[in-house]
Amino acid sequence: MENNGTHIIQSREFREAWIKKIKDICIRESMHTGIYPSITIAQTILESATGTSNLAVNYYNFVGISMPGICIDNKVSFWDGSEYICKNYKSWADFTQAGDSDSGFELCIKYYGRNFWVTEMYALNGVLNHISSGLTTEEGRADAMVQLEQLARIYAPQIDGNCRYRETLFDIIETYDLWKCDEEFLSLGGWKGISPYWRGIPLHLD
Repeated sequence: MENNGTHIIQSREFREAWIKKIKDICIRESMHTGIYPSITIAQTILESATGTSNLAVNYYNFVGISMPGICIDNKVSFWDGSEYICKNYKSWADFTQAGDSDSGFELCIKYYGRNFWVTEMYALNGVLNHISSGLTTEEGRADAMVQLEQLARIYAPQIDGNCRYRETLFDIIETYDLWKCDEEFLSLGGWKGISPYWRGIPLHLD
């Protein structure tokens, strides 16, 4: 990994090592949320410069989470009624309370997929009102592309009409064949639930 002006050039080996390190956590979370692991993994690469950004290193925020409207008095609500209290929520979630980078990453990914803001974003656009259990590889890829389109349109509305964000995530997924993570997710049974926001069903963190 070398610094070229203001940009960090990361080798393929560096990113592949990152993917290998985090993929199991991301796949496990997909079983709870229905958000495809290819998308979550690609976001960590893009939003945290593969774990090297200031937010990632100093705050254990690996997907660029900003303050959602659901945050009140530094509290973030999860599906099961529990709350996470951030030390600093002025402009981003601060997960350093987790104590170390690995546990901070896991909490960050849980927060990303299991808080009401992200769930609302997907559910109100019809993305999570079905199950992915039983989908073929081809159906799963098509399903993931629908999620990617919605993510770019709503999660990152300020970035060049979303085109750059969507295309960048797609390029990362393609370059590192993150579809394989989706295939593993589907082979483990996929997502058998319906969005708790959509159906009012509480799920529990584990």
